Amino acid sequence: MISNLNNVLNMKKEMLPNDVYDLLRKSTPFCNVDLIITKDNKFLLGKRIIKPYNGYWSVPGGRIRKGEKIMNAIIRIAKKGKASRSRTNSAHN
Repeated sequence: MISNLNNVLNMKKEMLPNDVYDLLRKSTPFCNVDLIITKDNKFLLGKRIIKPYNGYWSVPGGRIRKGEKIMNAIIRIAKKGKASRSRTNSAHN
């Protein structure tokens, strides 16, 4: 298990294997932020693409990374949500 975990920690921008993620989730608290982004009396929603609620609409959100300040996480997640919205708009135009 330790060698598997070392391999996982060295991966970049890849999903953790389910067994490793489940082990971490059960033993470690995760801090998250969810954002309500509004403009002109509208708010930003996105369709989830991962379980457990894939296909459902939700507000932008995500985990706070180790050592990351909360405001930096908010900015990162807001930019990611805005980029996703921009891709969706351009795909429909």
